[in-house]
Amino acid sequence: MGSISGCQSAILGAGGNHSGASVVTLPWRCPWWSVCHVGCRWHLIRRGGVLTYANILQACEKICKPHLATVCVLCGNWRRTCKLRTDVALGQAGPPHAVPYCFIFCISGRTHKRGLGQDPSDSPRLKIPHVSPPSLKTHPSCHQGSFPFYRLPSELGFFSLDEKRCYHGDGRRLRYLSLPVGMDSGGASLGWDLMDGFEDRYVRRNEDEKEGLLHLLTWVKENRGLLRANGRLVDRDFVSWRGHLTKILCTPYETQEGWILAVTLFKGTLYISERETAASYKRRKERTREQEKLMYSGYKFESHLCADSPDGSPCPSEVVNTNEAFCSVLLGRLASHSFLVSGEVDCKDPSSSNPSPPSCYVELKTSAQMRSPHQERSFHRYKLLKWWCQSFLLGIPLIVAGFRNPQGRIVSLEKFRTSAIPQLVRGDRQSWDPAVCMNFCNAFLSHIKKVVTTDDPRVVFVFSWEPGQDVTCTVEADSDHLVVPEWYVQALSQN
Repeated sequence: MGSISGCQSAILGAGGNHSGASVVTLPWRCPWWSVCHVGCRWHLIRRGGVLTYANILQACEKICKPHLATVCVLCGNWRRTCKLRTDVALGQAGPPHAVPYCFIFCISGRTHKRGLGQDPSDSPRLKIPHVSPPSLKTHPSCHQGSFPFYRLPSELGFFSLDEKRCYHGDGRRLRYLSLPVGMDSGGASLGWDLMDGFEDRYVRRNEDEKEGLLHLLTWVKENRGLLRANGRLVDRDFVSWRGHLTKILCTPYETQEGWILAVTLFKGTLYISERETAASYKRRKERTREQEKLMYSGYKFESHLCADSPDGSPCPSEVVNTNEAFCSVLLGRLASHSFLVSGEVDCKDPSSSNPSPPSCYVELKTSAQMRSPHQERSFHRYKLLKWWCQSFLLGIPLIVAGFRNPQGRIVSLEKFRTSAIPQLVRGDRQSWDPAVCMNFCNAFLSHIKKVVTTDDPRVVFVFSWEPGQDVTCTVEADSDHLVVPEWYVQALSQN
């Protein structure tokens, strides 16, 4: 048995008939044993010989006993177990061919530095070995083609977050666009100092508190009657934040930042949440004072253009509190994928010709003043890509951008129609193609549907991507970082 370690292994056969057996290569390897696997009706293991059922049990009992998990092939449910229980895991004691449904495999706890006699419940949660799904290509050349069907989202509801980040199911934090007099004619008096108030009127949101889908799921819980249909608790294929979908759309052209998206299937609906990458965490913790000021300037810009009422005036001297937000909740569809998406809305245009949300919403953005053709090309290739993705996803038709000088003062304002942005980059072969962005998003959502088939709120499929690489996936069970929390599961399970 000890000679097994390090060899290539495969399971042959099903049941007692091995004549037409197919070969299934094991996608994982135990650090101690390459095969410590009890098969249900897969009882013939090829390694230049046959490994008997008794020997496998002895190996697992001796080496891997504290590190076991079980999975049911029929229902796909995973659970931890602290000892080898053949009567539970296999359904009954006896040879593997007697029980066709469940199997045991070992999960090494070596990385947790615990002894074999230690209670595994005291250890960190384990990552489940998973049959690796095919990776997904991200290069733009793989996703060229015509623009896929996309139904512009319709607003289903909204909610607000107050100065302490508390949820309110109303529109109390909605603000209204108030442009300076003379902007369209070029006669507006600008020069706004976006650094004013940084020292004494700035309340920062705690970025160490990871909210996940908390506020969006709170809205769903309170409005589940609007979403229940066709025998489903939430009659949507996907539920996620706009920011997560924006990252997906930008992926084919992103060259700097990767992402991690965690996905759980619950009652037929896929929930997508983001996890912070190690690189993002490092950048966040190492931000310089100048970078902090740059972040502040975007929020400060909003205080110069937003009023609390349709006929009110902005108050630039107010405290900038990044806890506050107004979020729209919308229904949309991309090709065959229906989704519920929510995103923060900067303001509403009270003079819009179409007063129905999201057509009356406006995005506010800032960018550095462009002084050379190189800066202008960079703006078109990178900045406009993210602006378009963010606004297009929510169906926001207008972006008002402020351009700041090196001293942090606004020197000009410009309006961008979301629908017209792709035309600004169409002649640049090295720029981006909106069809590629949407085709990749469609492909990724289809990829998720193929991979995430275990309907269990305790199981998390983690999709990871780094620039220049393919999208990969791992699976976690009983994770400490659930996408769908227990309170939400209980709330939606009630009549």
